[in-house]
Amino acid sequence: MISKKLLYLKLIINTLYWKNYFSYTETAESVFSTYGFFWAVTEITENFTPYTIKPFINSNWSLVLSIGIIVGFFISVYKTLPKTEAHYKFRNAEIFAGFMINDFFKIQGDKVISFNTDAHIKTHNENGFISEKSIQGQWRKAISIDLTNTETLVSKSINDEGYTLPMQVGSVITLKNDGVNYYLLTLTNLSQTGHVVNSNFTDIQNSLYSLWQYLH
Repeated sequence: MISKKLLYLKLIINTLYWKNYFSYTETAESVFSTYGFFWAVTEITENFTPYTIKPFINSNWSLVLSIGIIVGFFISVYKTLPKTEAHYKFRNAEIFAGFMINDFFKIQGDKVISFNTDAHIKTHNENGFISEKSIQGQWRKAISIDLTNTETLVSKSINDEGYTLPMQVGSVITLKNDGVNYYLLTLTNLSQTGHVVNSNFTDIQNSLYSLWQYLH
Protein backbone atom coordinates (compact mmCIF):
# COMPACT_ATOMS: atom_id res chain seq x y z
CA MET A 1 0.00 0.00 0.00
CA ILE A 2 1.27 3.48 -0.89
CA SER A 3 2.24 5.50 2.19
CA LYS A 4 0.52 8.83 2.79
CA LYS A 5 3.79 10.74 2.46
CA LEU A 6 4.55 9.19 -0.92
CA LEU A 7 0.96 9.74 -2.06
CA TYR A 8 1.08 13.42 -1.10
CA LEU A 9 4.41 13.79 -2.90
CA LYS A 10 2.88 12.30 -6.05
CA LEU A 11 -0.03 14.72 -5.77
CA ILE A 12 2.24 17.74 -5.36
CA ILE A 13 4.42 16.92 -8.39
CA ASN A 14 1.33 16.33 -10.53
CA THR A 15 0.44 19.30 -12.72
CA LEU A 16 -3.27 18.73 -12.00
CA TYR A 17 -2.70 19.78 -8.38
CA TRP A 18 -1.26 23.15 -9.43
CA LYS A 19 -4.04 23.70 -11.96
CA ASN A 20 -7.03 22.61 -9.88
CA TYR A 21 -6.14 22.80 -6.19
CA PHE A 22 -3.32 25.25 -5.50
CA SER A 23 -4.64 28.71 -4.61
CA TYR A 24 -2.69 31.97 -4.91
CA THR A 25 -5.28 33.62 -2.68
CA GLU A 26 -4.71 30.99 -0.01
CA THR A 27 -0.96 31.47 -0.39
CA ALA A 28 -1.23 35.25 0.09
CA GLU A 29 -3.43 34.76 3.17
CA SER A 30 -0.95 32.24 4.60
CA VAL A 31 1.99 34.59 4.02
CA PHE A 32 0.22 37.49 5.76
CA SER A 33 -0.81 35.16 8.58
CA THR A 34 2.83 34.18 9.01
CA TYR A 35 3.86 37.84 9.20
CA GLY A 36 1.06 38.38 11.71
CA PHE A 37 2.47 35.60 13.84
CA PHE A 38 5.96 37.14 13.63
CA TRP A 39 4.53 40.51 14.68
CA ALA A 40 2.64 38.97 17.62
CA VAL A 41 5.79 37.19 18.84
CA THR A 42 7.75 40.43 18.49
CA GLU A 43 5.22 42.44 20.51
CA ILE A 44 4.93 39.78 23.23
CA THR A 45 8.69 39.58 23.70
CA GLU A 46 8.92 43.38 23.62
CA ASN A 47 6.24 43.98 26.25
CA PHE A 48 6.39 40.95 28.53
CA THR A 49 10.04 39.87 28.53
CA PRO A 50 13.36 41.65 28.92
CA TYR A 51 14.28 40.49 25.43
CA THR A 52 13.49 42.00 22.04
CA ILE A 53 13.97 40.70 18.51
CA LYS A 54 13.24 43.98 16.73
CA PRO A 55 16.94 44.79 16.18
CA PHE A 56 17.40 41.38 14.57
CA ILE A 57 14.39 41.91 12.30
CA ASN A 58 15.52 45.42 11.35
CA SER A 59 18.98 44.22 10.40
CA ASN A 60 17.78 41.04 8.66
CA TRP A 61 14.49 42.17 7.15
CA SER A 62 15.16 40.41 3.82
CA LEU A 63 15.71 37.11 5.63
CA VAL A 64 12.50 37.54 7.66
CA LEU A 65 10.62 38.47 4.48
CA SER A 66 11.90 35.33 2.70
CA ILE A 67 11.08 33.09 5.66
CA GLY A 68 7.54 34.48 5.77
CA ILE A 69 7.00 33.79 2.06
CA ILE A 70 8.45 30.26 2.26
CA VAL A 71 6.51 29.31 5.40
CA GLY A 72 3.30 30.79 4.00
CA PHE A 73 3.79 28.91 0.73
CA PHE A 74 4.17 25.53 2.46
CA ILE A 75 1.21 26.24 4.74
CA SER A 76 -0.86 27.01 1.64
CA VAL A 77 0.24 23.77 -0.07
CA TYR A 78 -0.66 21.78 3.04
CA LYS A 79 -4.10 23.42 3.34
CA THR A 80 -4.98 22.91 -0.33
CA LEU A 81 -3.90 19.27 -0.65
CA PRO A 82 -6.93 17.17 -1.67
CA LYS A 83 -8.21 14.59 0.78
CA THR A 84 -6.80 11.14 0.17
CA GLU A 85 -9.33 9.34 2.33
CA ALA A 86 -12.55 9.87 4.27
CA HIS A 87 -14.80 7.69 6.42
CA TYR A 88 -18.48 7.75 7.28
CA LYS A 89 -20.40 5.80 9.94
CA PHE A 90 -24.00 4.95 9.17
CA ARG A 91 -26.48 6.02 11.81
CA ASN A 92 -27.88 3.25 14.02
CA ALA A 93 -25.64 0.64 12.40
CA GLU A 94 -22.18 -0.74 12.97
CA ILE A 95 -21.21 -0.04 9.37
CA PHE A 96 -18.50 2.26 8.08
CA ALA A 97 -18.06 3.41 4.51
CA GLY A 98 -15.09 5.26 3.15
CA PHE A 99 -12.99 6.14 0.16
CA MET A 100 -9.25 6.15 -0.30
CA ILE A 101 -6.96 7.26 -3.12
CA ASN A 102 -4.60 4.34 -3.46
CA ASP A 103 -3.78 1.25 -5.47
CA PHE A 104 -6.86 -0.88 -4.81
CA PHE A 105 -5.09 -4.17 -5.46
CA LYS A 106 -2.22 -3.39 -3.09
CA ILE A 107 -4.52 -2.85 -0.11
CA GLN A 108 -4.64 -5.89 2.16
CA GLY A 109 -7.85 -7.87 2.55
CA ASP A 110 -10.60 -9.45 0.46
CA LYS A 111 -12.04 -7.44 -2.41
CA VAL A 112 -15.31 -6.98 -4.29
CA ILE A 113 -15.01 -6.81 -8.08
CA SER A 114 -17.82 -5.62 -10.33
CA PHE A 115 -18.72 -8.37 -12.78
CA ASN A 116 -21.10 -8.96 -15.67
CA THR A 117 -24.04 -11.35 -15.90
CA ASP A 118 -22.58 -13.30 -18.85
CA ALA A 119 -19.26 -13.85 -17.03
CA HIS A 120 -17.18 -12.35 -19.83
CA ILE A 121 -13.50 -12.52 -18.84
CA LYS A 122 -11.47 -11.52 -21.88
CA THR A 123 -10.19 -7.96 -22.09
CA HIS A 124 -9.94 -5.85 -25.24
CA ASN A 125 -6.38 -6.91 -25.93
CA GLU A 126 -7.59 -10.53 -25.79
CA ASN A 127 -10.36 -9.79 -28.32
CA GLY A 128 -12.89 -9.62 -25.51
CA PHE A 129 -15.43 -7.12 -24.16
CA ILE A 130 -13.76 -5.99 -20.93
CA SER A 131 -11.79 -2.75 -20.85
CA GLU A 132 -8.33 -2.98 -19.33
CA LYS A 133 -9.12 0.28 -17.49
CA SER A 134 -12.19 -1.15 -15.73
CA ILE A 135 -12.02 -2.70 -12.26
CA GLN A 136 -12.53 -6.15 -13.78
CA GLY A 137 -9.81 -5.50 -16.35
CA GLN A 138 -7.36 -4.36 -13.69
CA TRP A 139 -8.32 -7.37 -11.57
CA ARG A 140 -7.29 -9.62 -14.46
CA LYS A 141 -3.85 -8.00 -14.47
CA ALA A 142 -3.51 -8.20 -10.69
CA ILE A 143 -4.18 -11.90 -10.20
CA SER A 144 -1.53 -14.53 -10.91
CA ILE A 145 -3.82 -16.75 -13.01
CA ASP A 146 -3.79 -17.02 -16.79
CA LEU A 147 -6.88 -16.56 -18.94
CA THR A 148 -7.71 -20.26 -19.40
CA ASN A 149 -7.48 -21.08 -15.70
CA THR A 150 -9.42 -17.93 -14.77
CA GLU A 151 -12.26 -18.95 -17.08
CA THR A 152 -12.20 -22.48 -15.63
CA LEU A 153 -12.31 -21.25 -12.02
CA VAL A 154 -15.10 -18.77 -12.77
CA SER A 155 -17.18 -21.47 -14.50
CA LYS A 156 -16.64 -23.81 -11.54
CA SER A 157 -17.69 -21.14 -9.06
CA ILE A 158 -20.82 -20.40 -11.11
CA ASN A 159 -21.75 -24.08 -11.07
CA ASP A 160 -20.97 -24.43 -7.36
CA GLU A 161 -23.34 -21.55 -6.58
CA GLY A 162 -26.05 -23.11 -8.75
CA TYR A 163 -26.17 -20.24 -11.25
CA THR A 164 -26.75 -20.46 -14.99
CA LEU A 165 -25.76 -17.96 -17.63
CA PRO A 166 -26.81 -15.26 -17.91
CA MET A 167 -26.77 -14.74 -14.16
CA GLN A 168 -29.12 -12.34 -12.42
CA VAL A 169 -27.84 -8.92 -11.41
CA GLY A 170 -26.78 -9.29 -7.79
CA SER A 171 -25.30 -12.78 -8.15
CA VAL A 172 -22.03 -13.34 -6.30
CA ILE A 173 -19.28 -15.85 -7.00
CA THR A 174 -15.90 -16.23 -5.29
CA LEU A 175 -12.47 -16.70 -6.78
CA LYS A 176 -9.46 -17.08 -4.48
CA ASN A 177 -5.93 -16.12 -5.47
CA ASP A 178 -2.79 -15.70 -3.35
CA GLY A 179 -4.81 -15.89 -0.14
CA VAL A 180 -7.26 -13.16 -1.18
CA ASN A 181 -10.97 -13.80 -1.76
CA TYR A 182 -12.29 -11.90 -4.78
CA TYR A 183 -16.06 -11.59 -4.66
CA LEU A 184 -17.27 -11.11 -8.23
CA LEU A 185 -20.52 -9.17 -7.92
CA THR A 186 -22.70 -8.98 -11.04
CA LEU A 187 -23.71 -5.37 -11.59
CA THR A 188 -24.11 -5.09 -15.35
CA ASN A 189 -25.59 -6.74 -18.42
CA LEU A 190 -23.49 -6.53 -21.57
CA SER A 191 -24.84 -6.34 -25.08
CA GLN A 192 -23.48 -8.45 -27.94
CA THR A 193 -21.05 -5.62 -28.70
CA GLY A 194 -19.84 -5.41 -25.11
CA HIS A 195 -21.64 -2.22 -24.13
CA VAL A 196 -23.31 -1.94 -20.71
CA VAL A 197 -27.11 -2.12 -20.86
CA ASN A 198 -29.89 -2.09 -18.24
CA SER A 199 -27.69 -0.88 -15.40
CA ASN A 200 -29.22 1.56 -12.92
CA PHE A 201 -29.04 2.67 -9.31
CA THR A 202 -31.70 0.17 -8.23
CA ASP A 203 -29.56 -2.67 -9.60
CA ILE A 204 -26.62 -1.37 -7.57
CA GLN A 205 -28.71 -1.23 -4.39
CA ASN A 206 -30.06 -4.74 -4.93
CA SER A 207 -26.57 -6.05 -5.73
CA LEU A 208 -25.10 -4.59 -2.55
CA TYR A 209 -27.92 -6.16 -0.54
CA SER A 210 -27.24 -9.54 -2.20
CA LEU A 211 -23.54 -9.18 -1.42
CA TRP A 212 -24.35 -8.44 2.22
CA GLN A 213 -26.52 -11.56 2.41
CA TYR A 214 -23.84 -13.65 0.68
CA LEU A 215 -21.10 -12.57 3.08
CA HIS A 216 -23.28 -13.32 6.11
